[in-house]
Amino acid sequence: MRCSLSQADRDLLKSAGGKVSTHAGLASLAGLGLGVYFAFRLRAMRLAYFNAFRAMEKPVEVRFADGRAGTVKFHLIDIEFAF
Repeated sequence: MRCSLSQADRDLLKSAGGKVSTHAGLASLAGLGLGVYFAFRLRAMRLAYFNAFRAMEKPVEVRFADGRAGTVKFHLIDIEFAF
């Protein structure tokens, strides 16, 4: 079956397709830009929280309900109680 569109209709469709392509490209660039911006912003916030936590005063002694006291030694993963 042959195409029954006139030349004006074909030109109109080609123009509309170009507009959609342009808008999709601009939206993709805007999305990438916002993604990079928010990624760096999130990284900066996490770094600030980490530095604030690291600078926070940490406990050096633990008192139990029965009156015992133990010193706290902070390691990277586990907490060790020395009696």
